[in-house]
Amino acid sequence: MRPMHVARLVVRRCAGVLAVLLLASCGGTSADSRLADAAAEQGADDVDPAAAFLMQDLGIDATEAQRRLKVQEQTPALEADLRARFPATFAGLWINQDGDGTVTIATKGGDPAVVKLARGRGFDATGVSATWSSAELEASAGRLSPGAAALGLGIGVDIRSNQVLIMRPPDVPAESVSALLAAEPPGLVRIDKGSDTAG
Repeated sequence: MRPMHVARLVVRRCAGVLAVLLLASCGGTSADSRLADAAAEQGADDVDPAAAFLMQDLGIDATEAQRRLKVQEQTPALEADLRARFPATFAGLWINQDGDGTVTIATKGGDPAVVKLARGRGFDATGVSATWSSAELEASAGRLSPGAAALGLGIGVDIRSNQVLIMRPPDVPAESVSALLAAEPPGLVRIDKGSDTAG
């Protein structure tokens, strides 16, 4: 897989539930540098750099920044548990950083039991219905990965769109990609065209 494709995939994943340190690293400068700059701009030596980054980036106060950091710390364990308990329906989760900082949980067919469990553990969570479970998405990505690598394509799972994401640079013929995807169910895979540029 080409390095530029990996970078693009990371940028897309940053919109999901990755930690703030990875969010910072998506910008092209180092995470440590951006966090330190954010803390300095807040004008206080005792501001946690990660909280300062959220305050600067999202325009929220220190209390809300600390709350969101706590949610970020807790979501990996929640995700692992939901995967284990609801393998047939769990379809991913993410923190709404651009909104109110709540957790959105996608489930195949809108399984209310998944959201109920998260709320019972203190998460401010809402549910959305999805077509494919995480297990189905990851199984598809696994099937396609060898062929994608041979063609020079990037591949990943976009939890918000509930699809496998194929990143096709302009020099890869569309016909080759179509042949690779022929056995996959309609709607499961999305092709992102011209993605060998950083933009």
